[in-house]
Amino acid sequence: FTIKSAVIVTHYPGASAQQVEEEVTLPLENALQRLPSLDNVTSISGNGLSQITVNIHTRYLADQLPQIWDELRRRVGDAARQFPPDVQAPLVNDDFGDVYGYFFVIHGKDFTNSELRNYADQLRRDLVLVPGVAKVAVAGVEQEEIRIALSASKMTAYGMTPQRVADLLSRNNSVAIAGTLRVDSESIRFHPTGELQTLDDLANLPILPAGNPQNVHLRDIATLTRGVTDNPANIYFADGEAALAIGISFAPGVNVIDVGDALSARMAHY
Repeated sequence: FTIKSAVIVTHYPGASAQQVEEEVTLPLENALQRLPSLDNVTSISGNGLSQITVNIHTRYLADQLPQIWDELRRRVGDAARQFPPDVQAPLVNDDFGDVYGYFFVIHGKDFTNSELRNYADQLRRDLVLVPGVAKVAVAGVEQEEIRIALSASKMTAYGMTPQRVADLLSRNNSVAIAGTLRVDSESIRFHPTGELQTLDDLANLPILPAGNPQNVHLRDIATLTRGVTDNPANIYFADGEAALAIGISFAPGVNVIDVGDALSARMAHY
């Protein structure tokens, strides 16, 4: 069974949900609606982020999808040329179209997600070398994030607001803001995507304009911690335990039974 879906993600740093909807999501949807193969489109517009899911009609076969995805990317690219300057290039993910003929999970009550991830990475590197294997994908890995808890009183003292902090991070091209901006007991949450990857990098980020006599950094108005996201994209369980899923797709034209036997033989070493 082939999943005939693609997801288009576009970051618009510093933009409100309404701006994202009007300036990014709607233009993309209008372009995608003209795809002859389209079944339906759904979208989510949030602060700084547009996510559009495209579903292709079931009458189209798996071998027709590459041409469909090429046409989709062309239409997305054409629409993106009309975006405001601060909008980042849309990312099109059509990997959902891979057919995973071999699927299993790994779990263990005495192992952390990080330890399972290391084990899964080792498996992935080994199994992708089996003749006839096209791709090995791992799902269910906890996504790391950095939390910035802003102090309302300290921001006021330096004339800062949550939006100004978000704009500062966006201008430094260090992160892609996702979610809402909150203060004190709540946090700004984002996924590290740029050059400022460590807590110290972010903590030492100046928050006042160059030339200001006050030497104030993000650490002076916020508490920064590293953790994992509260809203993971996928969660897998096996025998009541948290697990990671590993899917393996086969190369075109191979004997899937032979490749499956080779994978089983390789797995017997673990």
